[in-house]
Amino acid sequence: MYNTSTKMMINKWDVNCTPYPQVCGAALALQREYEYQEVACLDPFFIKTDIKVDKMMQKGYLEDKKNDANKPKYRAIVWACPAHYYTNFTYWTQHCWGVKCVVDMECMLSHHYFHIGDEKQAMIDMAKSYERMMMRSHTNGGYINSLDECWKMCEKFKADIVIMFDHVSCKNVAGLHGLYEEQARKRGIHLVWVSHDLMNPRTVSRKAMRTSFNQYMQNIFHAKPLDPSLLDYEDALTW
Repeated sequence: MYNTSTKMMINKWDVNCTPYPQVCGAALALQREYEYQEVACLDPFFIKTDIKVDKMMQKGYLEDKKNDANKPKYRAIVWACPAHYYTNFTYWTQHCWGVKCVVDMECMLSHHYFHIGDEKQAMIDMAKSYERMMMRSHTNGGYINSLDECWKMCEKFKADIVIMFDHVSCKNVAGLHGLYEEQARKRGIHLVWVSHDLMNPRTVSRKAMRTSFNQYMQNIFHAKPLDPSLLDYEDALTW
């Protein structure tokens, strides 16, 4: 449904394509999922909240642009089945390494608008929306949706890193692993595979996830962390 909230979400995308992104990390998808999947933008509370978020975003963008401030050291997109909510992974990459997530596969839900007043067209629009849901199209949807769409987002958001979450219990992108690697190299894009098992830290711990990213940044980028204290620490409460 095309409404005030939808317009504002488009603005957030446009801002994140600039050198001064504002709504980043897990916040990108969390807002969209609650807003679009749970209440379809119809709940007055969510509309009110989105207007407030939009004002904050616009203010931050104008201040950063005026002062030429807060530019990301590295720009990344998140692809495949994500694990950054319960792990706070993309916030960690931002604070530890300066790698800011400017777009996330999980937030790509609502490009297609629903028409109202025509029941048949509304059902067609709903079917197209479900067809384009991120898990159907981007991890189960084959070569074009999974690979080509990834590089389109890198170009649109000027990202030089793809954080590829490799869900060990859901191998939907495993068959394209080599193609991702080959095409990323051709484009000069860094593809960082981060294994995880969603909310089961007994299989792949959060520390192991961070270690794999640390190794890439140190060995490939030869980068130094913004905050060395975040490089290695125990996750005592992961149980």
